[in-house]
Amino acid sequence: MKKQFTQLCIAMAILLGISTASKAQYTLYLDSINNICTVGTKVDVSIRTRNFNNIPILTYQGTVQYDTAVLALDSIYYSGKSIALNDNSILSDTVAGQLGFLWNDPSLNQTGQKAVDASPLATLRFRIKKLIIGNSSIYFDTTAAAAISWNIGYYDATLGAVTATNTGHLAGYVNFVSQPTISKSGASLLTAVPSGVPSTYQWNLNGNAISGATSSTYNFGTVSGSYTVTVNYSNGCTATSAPLLPIIVTQFNGFYKAGASHLSWSTINSNAAYFNVQRSVNGKDFVTINQVNSVGSAYSFSDATNESGKVYYRLQIVDKDGGISYSNIVTLALSSATSFSIYPNPVRSTLALQVQSSKNEVVTVQVVDLSGKILHQEQSQLSAGLNNISFNVASLSRGNYVVVVKGSNVLQQQFIKY
Repeated sequence: MKKQFTQLCIAMAILLGISTASKAQYTLYLDSINNICTVGTKVDVSIRTRNFNNIPILTYQGTVQYDTAVLALDSIYYSGKSIALNDNSILSDTVAGQLGFLWNDPSLNQTGQKAVDASPLATLRFRIKKLIIGNSSIYFDTTAAAAISWNIGYYDATLGAVTATNTGHLAGYVNFVSQPTISKSGASLLTAVPSGVPSTYQWNLNGNAISGATSSTYNFGTVSGSYTVTVNYSNGCTATSAPLLPIIVTQFNGFYKAGASHLSWSTINSNAAYFNVQRSVNGKDFVTINQVNSVGSAYSFSDATNESGKVYYRLQIVDKDGGISYSNIVTLALSSATSFSIYPNPVRSTLALQVQSSKNEVVTVQVVDLSGKILHQEQSQLSAGLNNISFNVASLSRGNYVVVVKGSNVLQQQFIKY
């Protein structure tokens, strides 16, 4: 192709009497197209002029290259008219993604055409073959080979036909709206990072839209699950991020026996570096009493303590990327050796309780909202040791609730319904 192109360029140079004298400076540049999100879309990329100072053009020659895996050349337009790829002035190799040009002023009367700034010399119409992340460049080949480097021939009244100085060739690109990404900071703050110009956001949990979560950030608190964000862009495109799976601690349980609190927990989707086991005597002020490195998915820890009454435990989870989150709180009643834990938390349908009791007794189990209204109540017979109780909370609205176990001791824990 280059040989054929070289011969054609030499022939035209002889015909026009182009000399190597330098008279003018110019820049050729390609349009850039932004925010493409659909396969099959057709985009027009023009070759334009800048700083031509109204020099009349006689002929121009050169090559443009592009990625054929991403873009398919659909057609070429010059002066508003479509030009076939087999036209003598266009030498194309679409397999290699290279287009060669040798186009002339249609008048060829040594008066040329005026080429003001932003004038399109030609327009390339591409069809989108596939979507990628980022840009697909369309660029000028400016190698030293005479038949490949870009030249502009123009007519000067004194000098005659002259070749303008090659002073600039600026690439263009087709930019694709790719998946937005999610960054996590602090304990539970998610931030959407869009790839284009966003107009709206929608956060999703486990594939379901979260009501009211329509800003660029979302605080998921202690609600575990698979989070995504859907971004609607100003050009009408819509794209959804890959899921972010915060570290999920499941079945953080505990019981008191023989002067020690025995804690156990497991994880899924874990990116944890380590767990800080934290203890509190008032349920608010926690101190770290031990660090457990993240190895595997099941863990246990025993805390020998002289505390009496209620003692509270939680896990501070430190991600490998430095993020921090917390587990649910386990409450142990050390004086009567009675305690309970709940799982899963957050819960969708069935809430399970593990109640450790030091004696046989009948207890009342209640679910109350944050205003104190009783929404569910039942009695359960406990035996000395570990007891399992479960009931359905699927009918509850999304939100925060408290489960209360009333017996010789009154214990309670908060949970989230989603």
